[in-house]
Amino acid sequence: MSSPQKQTSTNLSLIKTRISNEKYLREHPEVKLMLSKVTEAVLREQPKDLAAFVADWFNDEKLEEKVLGEGMPEKQDEK
Repeated sequence: MSSPQKQTSTNLSLIKTRISNEKYLREHPEVKLMLSKVTEAVLREQPKDLAAFVADWFNDEKLEEKVLGEGMPEKQDEK
């Protein structure tokens, strides 16, 4: 495969991946909410060990309460 063909193939693969990711995020709006909440917590607490902090945050038994405090967006109906 020549270089322009490789680039075209790579570009098409990237486009397909982006489309797939966008569809997933539209079907699961809670992803953006959860990332926003954990980002707020990180900026508020400014932990020295970021990885441990984020792992603990997501493993908290009260995760649903932390995220649902403002309400979880409803999933769009699958089509």
